[in-house]
Amino acid sequence: TIDAMLHEPAVVEISRVGETADTVEEHLCPVTQAQKPELLRALLDTGGASGERPERVLVFCRTKHRVDDVSAMLKNAQVKVDVMHADRPQQARARALERFREGKVQVLVATDVMSRGIDVAGVDAVVNFDVPMDPEDYVHRIGRTGRAGATGHAYTFVAPDEISPLREIEYFTKKLVPVWDLPGFAYDAGRIVPQEGRSTKKPSRTMFSGSRARGRGISGGRYGRHY
Repeated sequence: TIDAMLHEPAVVEISRVGETADTVEEHLCPVTQAQKPELLRALLDTGGASGERPERVLVFCRTKHRVDDVSAMLKNAQVKVDVMHADRPQQARARALERFREGKVQVLVATDVMSRGIDVAGVDAVVNFDVPMDPEDYVHRIGRTGRAGATGHAYTFVAPDEISPLREIEYFTKKLVPVWDLPGFAYDAGRIVPQEGRSTKKPSRTMFSGSRARGRGISGGRYGRHY
C-alpha cells in the first residue's frame, strides 16, 4: 500500500473553497445606500464591535468611482485616507500601500482589482462598503484581516438592492453572516434586515432569474448596469 512506501509523511490540510478564517469576526450591517457614509464614519469613530478605535482599516468598493467618492468623503471628515485602484499609477499605488503599512493613513480604500495584492499585517478591520458581486471576492476581502492568529473584524454594508449578492455569498460560504447593529446609530426605516435562520442552500434555478446591479454614486443607490 501507499502507507508502506511513506516514512513520516507530512499532512497538509487546505481549506475548502469558500471557507473563511476563524479569526475573522463577520458582521452584516443592514443599511440604506444613503446612510453608508454616515455608518462608515461612525464605525471609525467608535471602533465598532471591538470598541477600540482601529488604526488600520481596509474599505472595499465595487468601482474606482466609488473608491474616489468614499475617499473624498473621509478626507472631508478629517480622516487620513489613501486609495488604490487600477487607474492610479503603479508608483502611487505602491506609495499608498506603504503609507498604510506604516500607519501614516488610517484608512485605505480599494477596489477588488487591488484586494489580492494588499498584504499588510495588523489590519484591524475590513469594511465592505459595497457587497461584492463575486462571492470569492468576499472571501479574499475579509481575508486581509484576522492574520497571524489575531482577531479581525469584517463589516459588510448591505443595502436593500444588495440582498441578492449577499445571498450568493452565503450560499458560497455555506454560512450566514450574523446581523450586527452599531449601538446608538439611528438607522433609516427603509433598510432591510435579513431574516434569522435563512437557508444557506441555494434554491434550484427557474426559467426566470432576477437581475443584478452595480452601484453608482456614494449615496444615491442608483444602479445603472444590470445582469
